[in-house]
Amino acid sequence: MPILLFLSLPILELSLWIYAGNHYGWMNLLGWELISFFLGMYLIKQQSITRQPDFKAMVGGFLLLTPGLITDFIGLTFVLPGVNLIWSLLFKTQLERVIHSGAVKGFAYKWSPQSQADSQSPTAGVMDDGNLVIDAEFVELPVTEKKSE
Repeated sequence: MPILLFLSLPILELSLWIYAGNHYGWMNLLGWELISFFLGMYLIKQQSITRQPDFKAMVGGFLLLTPGLITDFIGLTFVLPGVNLIWSLLFKTQLERVIHSGAVKGFAYKWSPQSQADSQSPTAGVMDDGNLVIDAEFVELPVTEKKSE
């Protein structure tokens, strides 16, 4: 099913482009595509320089970079503040489904519908149930043998 959607998307995009170009004018359509392209570039650049990039804004930026009205619409839903909560809920349910199916082992997560706190916020690192989140990296150290005397 996903491959069928992937193959039919360019046909849908092209037919919608032709319809919109004839209905609204080709210069208006070209102007919209340029605006969405530069908005996508701006979003990706802004997210790439932050310490904690927002996944939804990155996906929205890449979709806005892709030429086409359908991908622009989907990209805008990733970026607009009220609408992107729908994507968060969708990702949360898909992630829970994968975890409960047993496909992923040893994975823990905590999801909150609140906006992501940046590192400057006084509540950064605190979950909504009050527990402190400590972010760390795992480094494997070489094993050294002890000499017995």
